[in-house]
Amino acid sequence: MWKLYYMIVGAHRDAFCVDVGERDFVHDVKRAIAKVHKNYQFPANYLKLYLATKDNVWLRDDNDTAERLRNGVATDDMEAMIATKPLMAMLTIRTSLGDEKLRALSKKQIHILVTLPDPAVMLGSADRAFNIAYTRDTLHRTNKPQRFAQAPEVTTLVDKIGRVQCMEDMPFTVLENSSGIGMTQMVFNLMMHGELDARYVVVDPASDSHLQQRVYCAFGVRSTVLKTCATLDLPCVGRGAVSDISSNKQLYAFGFIWAMLSGPRTFTGVKSKEDI
Repeated sequence: MWKLYYMIVGAHRDAFCVDVGERDFVHDVKRAIAKVHKNYQFPANYLKLYLATKDNVWLRDDNDTAERLRNGVATDDMEAMIATKPLMAMLTIRTSLGDEKLRALSKKQIHILVTLPDPAVMLGSADRAFNIAYTRDTLHRTNKPQRFAQAPEVTTLVDKIGRVQCMEDMPFTVLENSSGIGMTQMVFNLMMHGELDARYVVVDPASDSHLQQRVYCAFGVRSTVLKTCATLDLPCVGRGAVSDISSNKQLYAFGFIWAMLSGPRTFTGVKSKEDI
Protein backbone atom coordinates (compact mmCIF):
# COMPACT_ATOMS: atom_id res chain seq x y z
CA MET A 1 0.00 0.00 0.00
CA TRP A 2 1.32 3.44 -0.96
CA LYS A 3 0.19 6.93 -0.07
CA LEU A 4 0.07 9.29 -3.01
CA TYR A 5 -0.12 13.03 -2.36
CA TYR A 6 -1.76 15.11 -5.03
CA MET A 7 -2.70 18.73 -5.72
CA ILE A 8 -5.50 20.04 -7.90
CA VAL A 9 -4.18 22.60 -10.36
CA GLY A 10 -5.77 26.01 -9.82
CA ALA A 11 -7.85 25.00 -6.79
CA HIS A 12 -6.14 27.19 -4.16
CA ARG A 13 -5.81 24.21 -1.82
CA ASP A 14 -3.20 22.14 -0.02
CA ALA A 15 -2.22 18.61 -0.97
CA PHE A 16 -4.53 15.63 -0.42
CA CYS A 17 -3.65 11.98 0.08
CA VAL A 18 -5.09 8.74 -1.31
CA ASP A 19 -4.15 5.17 -0.43
CA VAL A 20 -3.14 3.08 -3.43
CA GLY A 21 -2.70 -0.68 -3.54
CA GLU A 22 -0.09 -2.53 -5.55
CA ARG A 23 -2.70 -3.84 -7.97
CA ASP A 24 -4.61 -0.57 -8.32
CA PHE A 25 -4.95 1.05 -11.71
CA VAL A 26 -4.71 4.75 -12.52
CA HIS A 27 -8.48 4.73 -12.96
CA ASP A 28 -8.83 3.53 -9.36
CA VAL A 29 -6.84 6.57 -8.24
CA LYS A 30 -9.11 8.84 -10.29
CA ARG A 31 -12.15 7.31 -8.64
CA ALA A 32 -10.61 7.77 -5.19
CA ILE A 33 -9.86 11.44 -5.94
CA ALA A 34 -13.36 12.04 -7.31
CA LYS A 35 -14.82 10.44 -4.18
CA VAL A 36 -12.84 12.82 -1.95
CA HIS A 37 -14.04 15.82 -3.97
CA LYS A 38 -17.73 14.98 -4.41
CA ASN A 39 -18.55 18.68 -4.48
CA TYR A 40 -17.12 18.94 -7.98
CA GLN A 41 -19.73 16.52 -9.36
CA PHE A 42 -17.77 15.27 -12.34
CA PRO A 43 -17.14 11.69 -13.54
CA ALA A 44 -13.76 10.32 -12.47
CA ASN A 45 -12.75 9.49 -16.03
CA TYR A 46 -12.63 13.19 -16.91
CA LEU A 47 -9.75 13.81 -14.50
CA LYS A 48 -6.23 13.97 -15.87
CA LEU A 49 -3.31 12.89 -13.68
CA TYR A 50 0.30 13.93 -14.24
CA LEU A 51 3.49 12.96 -12.43
CA ALA A 52 4.77 15.83 -10.29
CA THR A 53 8.42 15.30 -11.14
CA LYS A 54 11.27 17.44 -12.40
CA ASP A 55 14.41 15.75 -13.67
CA ASN A 56 12.87 12.45 -12.52
CA VAL A 57 12.66 13.71 -8.90
CA TRP A 58 9.42 14.12 -6.94
CA LEU A 59 8.24 17.67 -6.22
CA ARG A 60 8.83 18.55 -2.58
CA ASP A 61 5.89 20.06 -0.72
CA ASP A 62 8.05 22.96 0.50
CA ASN A 63 9.18 23.77 -3.03
CA ASP A 64 8.28 27.19 -4.44
CA THR A 65 6.25 25.52 -7.19
CA ALA A 66 4.18 23.61 -4.61
CA GLU A 67 3.61 26.79 -2.61
CA ARG A 68 2.42 28.63 -5.69
CA LEU A 69 0.13 25.74 -6.56
CA ARG A 70 -1.51 26.10 -3.14
CA ASN A 71 -2.29 29.70 -4.08
CA GLY A 72 -3.60 28.77 -7.52
CA VAL A 73 -0.62 30.35 -9.30
CA ALA A 74 0.88 28.66 -12.36
CA THR A 75 4.64 28.24 -12.72
CA ASP A 76 6.88 27.15 -15.58
CA ASP A 77 7.65 23.89 -13.75
CA MET A 78 3.96 23.16 -13.30
CA GLU A 79 3.21 23.94 -16.93
CA ALA A 80 6.00 21.60 -17.98
CA MET A 81 4.59 18.80 -15.81
CA ILE A 82 1.06 19.01 -17.20
CA ALA A 83 2.41 19.41 -20.74
CA THR A 84 3.49 15.77 -20.60
CA LYS A 85 1.23 12.85 -21.46
CA PRO A 86 -1.28 12.15 -18.66
CA LEU A 87 -1.22 8.80 -16.90
CA MET A 88 -3.17 6.15 -18.78
CA ALA A 89 -6.25 4.99 -16.91
CA MET A 90 -5.85 1.29 -17.74
CA LEU A 91 -2.26 0.98 -16.52
CA THR A 92 -1.40 0.02 -12.96
CA ILE A 93 0.21 2.53 -10.62
CA ARG A 94 3.32 0.35 -10.47
CA THR A 95 3.65 0.41 -14.24
CA SER A 96 2.90 4.14 -14.48
CA LEU A 97 5.32 5.26 -11.76
CA GLY A 98 7.99 2.60 -11.97
CA ASP A 99 9.78 0.85 -9.12
CA GLU A 100 12.41 3.57 -8.72
CA LYS A 101 9.85 6.32 -8.17
CA LEU A 102 7.79 4.09 -5.88
CA ARG A 103 10.82 3.47 -3.67
CA ALA A 104 11.42 7.23 -3.48
CA LEU A 105 7.91 8.05 -2.21
CA SER A 106 7.74 10.02 1.04
CA LYS A 107 5.27 12.18 2.97
CA LYS A 108 6.88 15.52 2.18
CA GLN A 109 6.36 15.27 -1.53
CA ILE A 110 3.73 15.99 -4.15
CA HIS A 111 3.35 12.99 -6.44
CA ILE A 112 0.41 13.77 -8.69
CA LEU A 113 -0.96 16.94 -10.30
CA VAL A 114 -4.66 16.76 -11.12
CA THR A 115 -6.37 18.90 -13.74
CA LEU A 116 -10.14 19.33 -13.70
CA PRO A 117 -12.22 18.77 -16.81
CA ASP A 118 -13.03 21.62 -19.14
CA PRO A 119 -16.82 22.16 -19.16
CA ALA A 120 -17.03 22.24 -22.94
CA VAL A 121 -15.08 19.02 -23.35
CA MET A 122 -16.89 17.24 -20.54
CA LEU A 123 -20.34 18.16 -21.81
CA GLY A 124 -19.53 17.67 -25.46
CA SER A 125 -21.19 20.96 -26.39
CA ALA A 126 -18.40 23.44 -26.97
CA ASP A 127 -20.24 24.95 -29.92
CA ARG A 128 -23.62 25.25 -28.23
CA ALA A 129 -25.24 28.53 -29.19
CA PHE A 130 -27.34 30.74 -26.93
CA ASN A 131 -29.70 33.51 -27.94
CA ILE A 132 -29.87 36.18 -25.24
CA ALA A 133 -31.88 38.72 -27.21
CA TYR A 134 -35.61 39.11 -26.89
CA THR A 135 -37.08 39.32 -30.41
CA ARG A 136 -38.41 42.83 -29.88
CA ASP A 137 -35.27 44.26 -28.32
CA THR A 138 -34.56 46.12 -31.54
CA LEU A 139 -37.51 48.44 -30.94
CA HIS A 140 -36.02 51.78 -30.00
CA ARG A 141 -37.40 54.08 -27.40
CA THR A 142 -39.94 56.46 -28.88
CA ASN A 143 -40.21 58.92 -26.04
CA LYS A 144 -37.57 60.41 -23.74
CA PRO A 145 -39.26 62.98 -21.47
CA GLN A 146 -37.15 65.32 -19.42
CA ARG A 147 -36.77 64.01 -15.91
CA PHE A 148 -37.77 67.07 -13.95
CA ALA A 149 -40.98 67.62 -12.10
CA GLN A 150 -41.54 71.02 -13.73
CA ALA A 151 -40.72 69.96 -17.27
CA PRO A 152 -43.32 70.98 -19.91
CA GLU A 153 -44.33 67.36 -20.50
CA VAL A 154 -45.12 66.95 -16.82
CA THR A 155 -46.96 70.22 -16.32
CA THR A 156 -49.06 69.67 -19.46
CA LEU A 157 -50.06 66.22 -18.29
CA VAL A 158 -50.89 67.53 -14.82
CA ASP A 159 -53.21 70.12 -16.40
CA LYS A 160 -54.98 67.47 -18.48
CA ILE A 161 -55.48 65.18 -15.51
CA GLY A 162 -56.68 68.15 -13.46
CA ARG A 163 -59.39 68.92 -16.03
CA VAL A 164 -60.50 65.27 -15.97
CA GLN A 165 -60.73 65.33 -12.19
CA CYS A 166 -63.03 68.36 -12.31
CA MET A 167 -65.68 66.35 -14.13
CA GLU A 168 -68.78 65.35 -12.17
CA ASP A 169 -68.31 61.64 -12.94
CA MET A 170 -64.57 61.42 -12.64
CA PRO A 171 -63.05 58.42 -14.45
CA PHE A 172 -60.07 56.50 -13.20
CA THR A 173 -57.01 58.01 -14.87
CA VAL A 174 -54.44 55.50 -16.11
CA LEU A 175 -51.09 56.06 -17.78
CA GLU A 176 -50.64 52.94 -19.88
CA ASN A 177 -47.15 52.25 -21.11
CA SER A 178 -44.86 49.73 -22.68
CA SER A 179 -41.47 49.37 -21.08
CA GLY A 180 -38.70 51.49 -22.45
CA ILE A 181 -40.59 54.63 -23.54
CA GLY A 182 -40.14 56.62 -20.34
CA MET A 183 -43.63 56.51 -18.86
CA THR A 184 -42.48 55.00 -15.57
CA GLN A 185 -40.24 58.01 -15.16
CA MET A 186 -43.27 60.18 -15.92
CA VAL A 187 -45.07 58.60 -12.95
CA PHE A 188 -42.13 59.52 -10.73
CA ASN A 189 -42.19 63.05 -12.15
CA LEU A 190 -45.90 63.35 -11.35
CA MET A 191 -45.26 62.19 -7.81
CA MET A 192 -42.50 64.77 -7.44
CA HIS A 193 -44.74 67.51 -8.85
CA GLY A 194 -46.82 67.26 -5.70
CA GLU A 195 -50.33 67.99 -7.04
CA LEU A 196 -51.29 64.42 -7.83
CA ASP A 197 -51.25 61.05 -6.14
CA ALA A 198 -49.65 58.53 -8.48
CA ARG A 199 -49.51 54.80 -8.07
CA TYR A 200 -47.48 52.39 -10.13
CA VAL A 201 -48.87 48.93 -10.93
CA VAL A 202 -46.82 46.32 -12.82
CA VAL A 203 -48.96 44.24 -15.15
CA ASP A 204 -47.42 41.32 -17.02
CA PRO A 205 -50.23 39.18 -18.45
CA ALA A 206 -48.44 35.93 -19.21
CA SER A 207 -51.50 34.50 -20.96
CA ASP A 208 -51.54 37.29 -23.53
CA SER A 209 -48.10 37.50 -25.11
CA HIS A 210 -48.81 40.59 -27.22
CA LEU A 211 -49.51 42.57 -24.04
CA GLN A 212 -46.35 41.54 -22.26
CA GLN A 213 -43.83 44.27 -21.58
CA ARG A 214 -40.52 43.92 -23.40
CA VAL A 215 -38.38 44.34 -20.33
CA TYR A 216 -39.99 41.33 -18.61
CA CYS A 217 -39.81 39.17 -21.72
CA ALA A 218 -36.15 40.06 -22.24
CA PHE A 219 -35.43 39.39 -18.58
CA GLY A 220 -37.12 36.01 -18.88
CA VAL A 221 -35.09 35.04 -21.94
CA ARG A 222 -31.80 36.02 -20.35
CA SER A 223 -32.65 34.42 -17.02
CA THR A 224 -33.35 31.15 -18.82
CA VAL A 225 -30.02 31.34 -20.65
CA LEU A 226 -28.12 32.15 -17.44
CA LYS A 227 -29.82 29.25 -15.66
CA THR A 228 -28.82 26.93 -18.51
CA CYS A 229 -25.22 28.16 -18.37
CA ALA A 230 -25.09 27.65 -14.60
CA THR A 231 -26.46 24.11 -15.00
CA LEU A 232 -23.84 23.28 -17.61
CA ASP A 233 -21.05 24.74 -15.45
CA LEU A 234 -22.20 23.15 -12.20
CA PRO A 235 -20.21 19.90 -12.50
CA CYS A 236 -17.00 21.91 -12.82
CA VAL A 237 -17.35 24.59 -10.13
CA GLY A 238 -17.64 22.42 -7.04
CA ARG A 239 -19.28 24.32 -4.21
CA GLY A 240 -19.46 27.50 -6.27
CA ALA A 241 -16.83 29.24 -4.15
CA VAL A 242 -14.67 31.91 -5.77
CA SER A 243 -11.67 29.57 -5.74
CA ASP A 244 -13.70 26.81 -7.41
CA ILE A 245 -14.93 29.14 -10.13
CA SER A 246 -11.59 30.85 -10.75
CA SER A 247 -9.85 27.49 -11.15
CA ASN A 248 -11.77 26.98 -14.39
CA LYS A 249 -10.22 28.59 -17.43
CA GLN A 250 -13.47 28.53 -19.40
CA LEU A 251 -17.13 28.49 -18.42
CA TYR A 252 -20.48 29.03 -20.07
CA ALA A 253 -21.19 31.70 -17.45
CA PHE A 254 -18.19 33.64 -18.73
CA GLY A 255 -19.77 33.44 -22.19
CA PHE A 256 -23.03 34.86 -20.83
CA ILE A 257 -21.21 37.75 -19.10
CA TRP A 258 -19.20 38.40 -22.26
CA ALA A 259 -22.38 38.58 -24.34
CA MET A 260 -24.13 40.92 -21.90
CA LEU A 261 -21.12 43.26 -21.84
CA SER A 262 -20.36 43.11 -25.56
CA GLY A 263 -23.88 43.36 -26.93
CA PRO A 264 -24.27 40.49 -29.43
CA ARG A 265 -27.68 38.87 -29.71
CA THR A 266 -26.16 35.38 -29.49
CA PHE A 267 -23.02 33.70 -28.21
CA THR A 268 -21.61 30.25 -28.79
CA GLY A 269 -19.89 27.96 -26.32
CA VAL A 270 -17.67 28.78 -23.39
CA LYS A 271 -15.53 31.89 -22.87
CA SER A 272 -12.47 32.54 -20.73
CA LYS A 273 -11.95 35.14 -18.02
CA GLU A 274 -9.56 36.89 -20.40
CA ASP A 275 -12.42 37.35 -22.88
CA ILE A 276 -14.33 39.48 -20.38
